[in-house]
Amino acid sequence: LVSRLSLAERVRAYGLARELLLDAGYAQDCHLRFILPGRGGYRQQENVFHGQSLIGFGVSARSYATDVHYRNAPIGRGIAAVHAYIEGLCHAELAANQAAIVSADERARRYLIYQLEHLDLEAFGTLFGAEARERFSPQLQELVGLDLASRDGNLFRLTAKGLAFRDLIAASFFSDAVRASEQAYYAQSPHIG
Repeated sequence: LVSRLSLAERVRAYGLARELLLDAGYAQDCHLRFILPGRGGYRQQENVFHGQSLIGFGVSARSYATDVHYRNAPIGRGIAAVHAYIEGLCHAELAANQAAIVSADERARRYLIYQLEHLDLEAFGTLFGAEARERFSPQLQELVGLDLASRDGNLFRLTAKGLAFRDLIAASFFSDAVRASEQAYYAQSPHIG
């Protein structure tokens, strides 16, 4: 149903859902997640955001390690994709079809993207150097100017408006190599994306 909505309808639906959830006592944990305070959260993503490795199983699953990122082949949607995935495993075929060594630049970009909702600029500079922090500063400042983010000292945060567009904002920090890799990946299966 959601895929049949126009972009404007999706934005309105997101805004309505956000308002209803916040009014019901939920807190917005990230751009897509709302939780009841004190009653849990999404540990897997939080752990990956803090550097823990993750092995993904299943159709189009992504896996992350400190210096390697790989993902399984996109083999369509629905139950047919699951059957094709299982069939491949039964014939000892590797599920992963794309891998990349994560360079220092990509690690900095990945960290920035993972922390985008609540980015501590001082911690970012400590981890990746003042040069990396300054390299992304104009882009971060532009987000503030567009009211997609706010900055309070060293803390950079997406606004409610910015959270609605978090995935688009994150993609703006992709390197040219990652953009090319994404395009090649989705070109393999026109039913994904």
